[in-house]
Amino acid sequence: MLYSKKSIIIVLFIITLLIPTITYSQLIKHFGIKSGISNSWQTYEAWEYGETKNSGNKMGPNFSVYADWLDNSFFSFITEINYSSKGMKAPYLTGYIIEEEKLNYLSFAILPNVYTNLGNIKIYALVGPRIEFLVSSSINTNAPIYIHNEIINEFNKYEKTSYGLLIGIGFKLNNIFPVIIGIEARYNKDLSNLYEVSYLKIKNNSIDLLLTAEI
Repeated sequence: MLYSKKSIIIVLFIITLLIPTITYSQLIKHFGIKSGISNSWQTYEAWEYGETKNSGNKMGPNFSVYADWLDNSFFSFITEINYSSKGMKAPYLTGYIIEEEKLNYLSFAILPNVYTNLGNIKIYALVGPRIEFLVSSSINTNAPIYIHNEIINEFNKYEKTSYGLLIGIGFKLNNIFPVIIGIEARYNKDLSNLYEVSYLKIKNNSIDLLLTAEI
């Protein structure tokens, strides 16, 4: 599926924010990176049976670069480019069929950030929207051929663009090391459907644990 014009415009706008010029450099207070792991799973909403189930979890790498803007005594906002590996790994149907999906995403987010300083420790919370693009994917399953084809066909129809909400908390250590380091935990929830038919909706979710470093 081709990306929508609206999605492309949003991404170009975010990229523009992340490219520092002389004017931007007066507004950007910090640049940084985040690196860690994502613990992801999929949520299945079955309309026919009126129930929601979660898949098994899959671990994958997570990496970001970001800029911290308009930093004052309690508020800033972050523009972030992120790579993450999501998906699922779980028994399928009766449990004797194993399925593993790997979905690699490039995402962009704008995250308002509120914080307080306790000596050399900054404690913060952030929340904001994100848009992400599926850059590569793979699937492994030991299903027999009559089910295997159904699984692959469903997988190949996954949406290439998704929208979601990111919520995080963390802390940073100031004036202790040459760079500002910290730890961040966050929850990523899809608001759009990864896959949708008349009887089923699938969404991605993840919990991320990250080490941060900024200058």
